Amino acid sequence: MSTAPELTVCCSVNTPPGRVAAALAPLATLDAEIVLAVDDRVDGAWIDGYRQIADRVLLVPFPGNFALMYAWMREQCAGRWILQLDLDEVPAPALAAEVAETIAAGDVTHAWVPRRWLYPDGGRWLAQWPWRPDYALRLLRNDPALLRFPGLLHCTVRALGPSRYLRAPLYHADLLMTDTAGRERKQLAYERELPGFVIDGLSLNEVYYLPERRRDLRLAAVPAEDAAAVGAFLHAGVGVSPPLRRAVPGSMGAATVDEIWRLSEGRTLGEDAYDARLVLLDDDLRLVSGEWRTFDVEVHNRGSAHWPGGMDALPQIRLAYRWLGPDGQPLEEGTRTGLPAPLAPGARAVVPLEVAGPAPPGVWTIEIDLVHEDVRWFRRGLRTRIDVRAPAGDARATRTSAV
Repeated sequence: MSTAPELTVCCSVNTPPGRVAAALAPLATLDAEIVLAVDDRVDGAWIDGYRQIADRVLLVPFPGNFALMYAWMREQCAGRWILQLDLDEVPAPALAAEVAETIAAGDVTHAWVPRRWLYPDGGRWLAQWPWRPDYALRLLRNDPALLRFPGLLHCTVRALGPSRYLRAPLYHADLLMTDTAGRERKQLAYERELPGFVIDGLSLNEVYYLPERRRDLRLAAVPAEDAAAVGAFLHAGVGVSPPLRRAVPGSMGAATVDEIWRLSEGRTLGEDAYDARLVLLDDDLRLVSGEWRTFDVEVHNRGSAHWPGGMDALPQIRLAYRWLGPDGQPLEEGTRTGLPAPLAPGARAVVPLEVAGPAPPGVWTIEIDLVHEDVRWFRRGLRTRIDVRAPAGDARATRTSAV
């Protein structure tokens, strides 16, 4: 019976295999599983090169933004921990030891790695705000209960629990690998996708990707102990040198667009995603006007889509209610209640729906349903009558401890 590896290093790539091998070389002492998601736009002749350096090579359709792939990529990693690299980064040799120490300590769920932006050549980096320290969340405990992948530009993953900030950096080579014209196009594209963000008094995307527009740049030399790794990365070609090859080529696989989008928060939902069944588990259908209580509702996902838990993850699918008038038309919408955990197609979960008693007292009709915020109600809800009583004395509207 095989045991899971301690660590998986994963990366989405469309760069030559020799450069990918050079990026992985400083991590060799970690003896990690290597998983590469290869953009299907690459030269087919490169595939054998990727297999020489990875345990698994997965051909993937490029979804337009690498961030959309990370929820799917987490499932491809067998390690108890994941170290994620971008295709334009090379680790400092000291990073491997810090990663190993963090995993061995076991006292955090994730760690941030500082990035050094190489500019204007491979021997120097931008040693000032906002390029420094530019912490990136890259070391993660591989537990879906702790991780969320928003699929947003500049925000690929979020994690729960205690964390650590490491010292050894990743060297980021995007400013060298893309010419000025290409970075100007990137800056405009990023600004359209994520407009309005300002850092250091200017547009975030302009600051990061067009440093040549600044006159106050402060540069630092790449330390001697890191220079060889950076140089090998920048000057690598297509071929993988024999010392970096594995004895047995990695396995091949492929993913479809549907597989990649299944868990992505950037996905859109079709009509077949909105099928559900709600069962009211409570039989005490009383409520005091102005007070709060919960009603237990069993939610069945009978649709085709994975529904995320909580209140923040996208698509924002929540349990909701509204009070109806005598004609059956909605009078007032109530607060939302997030699902306690992700709900896969075919699964069910008990959700304590938080409800506020309306005014005036009387017998009210409540409709309980699921809602996709800013999109639609599911129209799979249930209706029941609630006895709303007047508060006793001068009782004030307070949330109960159950809420």
